[in-house]
Amino acid sequence: MQMIKPTLDTVRELLVVYQEAPNPPNLVPLCATIPGADLTPFAAYKKLSAGYDPRKTIKTGPGHGPEEDPLISLRNELSQCREAVVPGLELPPLTGGAIGYVGYDCVRYFEPRTARTMRDVLKVPESLFMLFDTIVAFDHAFSTITVITYIHVPSSHGDASTLEQAYDTARQTIRETITLLE
Repeated sequence: MQMIKPTLDTVRELLVVYQEAPNPPNLVPLCATIPGADLTPFAAYKKLSAGYDPRKTIKTGPGHGPEEDPLISLRNELSQCREAVVPGLELPPLTGGAIGYVGYDCVRYFEPRTARTMRDVLKVPESLFMLFDTIVAFDHAFSTITVITYIHVPSSHGDASTLEQAYDTARQTIRETITLLE
């Protein structure tokens, strides 16, 4: 079994330190690294694509969501996420968050002078962002794969059983992901 970092005790200690912060974290990263020499990103995608959905999807545009600057909705969603920095835990630059696109037609929100009536022939969202809590990161230099997910810190993280349950849920997500990859 792969070593999952940080430990529950480390998470508890970390949250005690952050307790006095004006905006304490509500997310703590958890990860495990496995050998990755025999697995390509495409092969991993094929193994995982059937079972991994985003935590949330944000869409904008006629028939899909609000007709407004898509970055406002994205900023509002991401501003609620406060990630703890775990000392000694080295993670890749992308460990979660929003993945998606802003379509060309959104230019009218950024440059109002370009706004004009357009016919929607494709019927796709003007923007679409998927928010993921679990990421599979490939390090080709070291031939490793790191599975990263997040503990959603309960508002009452002083309650040991609630935090332990959130930790166990995140740990199980990592184990299931590794099992699918192997």
